[in-house]
Amino acid sequence: MKSFLDVCYSLEHKQYLDIHLPECESFPVLVYFHGGGFESGDKADEMVFFKYMTDKGIAIASVNYRMYPQAKYPDFLMDCAEAVAWVIKNANTYGNVTKVFVGGSSAGRRGCSL
Repeated sequence: MKSFLDVCYSLEHKQYLDIHLPECESFPVLVYFHGGGFESGDKADEMVFFKYMTDKGIAIASVNYRMYPQAKYPDFLMDCAEAVAWVIKNANTYGNVTKVFVGGSSAGRRGCSL
């Protein structure tokens, strides 16, 4: 697994994502949002899952977003939308992207899956 850490997807809000690539040239990408109830968590929390997915030929773009109480609704949702748009626009820089999927766990599954 090759990784690119702390890639900025939002200059305005200084938000970052990590990109984890499989060992192949063409792959789908999962834009992954961590859980934590919009109050805690980090883009690096699921490294075992990321390794599993990249071993199966799926790239991961794991996203950090603004959290409560520094951010209020819909700030974190807007960050998620901005991250997905960034991945769609820029993912081919890292290889031949065949599809883009969006998902996550907990808050990432309920709130950020656009």
